[in-house]
Amino acid sequence: MSKLLRHIGISFVLAAGLVGCAAHSPAPVSSLKKDYSSVERGSYRGSYYEVKKGDTLYFIAYVTDKDVNDLVR
Repeated sequence: MSKLLRHIGISFVLAAGLVGCAAHSPAPVSSLKKDYSSVERGSYRGSYYEVKKGDTLYFIAYVTDKDVNDLVR
């Protein structure tokens, strides 16, 4: 009898665990894409970028479509 109760208890715990994992609702996602069109920035002509105060390497890499590590070198 004790073995039967233990098996029933284990089955119940496993079933409860599966039911708890069954409901899936995705997390809300906001847009990760930033719009830089309205930001005042330096000018990019050919292979030269004129830096303005406040420009970061990441911003310059975004505007010039380059990798940040390439700009650092």
